[in-house]
Amino acid sequence: MALLSVLQLAPGNRPPPPHLAELVPWRPTLAMRFSGQMAAMNEPLTSARDWNGYVTMTLAGVGVSDPARLHAVTRRAARRVAEHCRCRVRGYEVRARIPGRGLLVVVSSSD
Repeated sequence: MALLSVLQLAPGNRPPPPHLAELVPWRPTLAMRFSGQMAAMNEPLTSARDWNGYVTMTLAGVGVSDPARLHAVTRRAARRVAEHCRCRVRGYEVRARIPGRGLLVVVSSSD
């Protein structure tokens, strides 16, 4: 009981020590969220980046067997990301590195 009365007199709003950074909640980027959704749907990516709500991804696999299925998976991932993080997904572009042809856009979408 005596400890509680001492705590009541202690200052409650001290500034943090100068060597500690201010703690802020971590918020994953749109590219990180999209990568997670694509990996959950068995479409691993080698890279993903986003800019202003537009996500550009590169597939880990060498070839793409069915672009229509990939488009459906990517559209579903975009919808899930937009619902869960309440972010605006303006569009996406999925690229694949194809031997002899380089890096090609396989699936893309925009508003």
